[in-house]
Amino acid sequence: MSNVKQHDPRSKTSIIVGHMAAGDWRNAIRVAARLPRLDKHRCAILDAQGAYENQRFYTQIGKDAETLIEAGAAALRERFGHQESTTMTIELKNYSNASNARRAAKAAGLNEFDVYKAPDGWYKIRAAAAKAEKPAKAAKAEKPAKAAKPAKATKPAKDAKPMSDRPTGKRAAVLAASQAGKLPPPPDFSAPTHARYRDAAKALVDMAKAGDIEGLKATEIKAYSSSPKAMAKYRDLAVIALEARLTEQEATAA
Repeated sequence: MSNVKQHDPRSKTSIIVGHMAAGDWRNAIRVAARLPRLDKHRCAILDAQGAYENQRFYTQIGKDAETLIEAGAAALRERFGHQESTTMTIELKNYSNASNARRAAKAAGLNEFDVYKAPDGWYKIRAAAAKAEKPAKAAKAEKPAKAAKPAKATKPAKDAKPMSDRPTGKRAAVLAASQAGKLPPPPDFSAPTHARYRDAAKALVDMAKAGDIEGLKATEIKAYSSSPKAMAKYRDLAVIALEARLTEQEATAA
């Protein structure tokens, strides 16, 4: 029996739409993340893929994985024009509080929705019909309408800075490189304060170079100081890069 995978005659777009129709957003996002051109939807889809693969890393950098996944699903719906299962899929999900449910609904592109608490204690989202606009009251004939006062010009804040002057970090660039399959640079432990962690850091680098994803995931690091924190960051980025390479290899084989 041959172990070679049979070629799938369907286009990548039809595969993605099929997963979306089945409510399988994880595989829909996984296939979409391999497309060479995603234009304005690229960041949302890649972030959603990263949130599925390594939720812990995104939590460490201050991002909510559930919100990123919902935003990625919304980007797929906008790009591939699939709207049939939106309401059904989002209504099946449970949220621990009303705020998370409202954020998920907005990320999914719902303009009109209700958040309600189910008997089981979970919060759910229910799509609502657009509300009809109330007819304007007729003005009384005996009283002429008052002229609207001109709006006062708002003064710019003294401390406001233009967007171009605001600092930007390197985390997004490093994360994007890892999502593209590039291993992160090893942590620099040349300083004497890192001496006791050099062997452990070298073991992580060796596993990353060998493509040992399971070994990296199984390595527990207690990030209580700068050295372990740097090691944990390297491990998580290496896992993202190796999983991206594996996904690309699977796509090439198919």
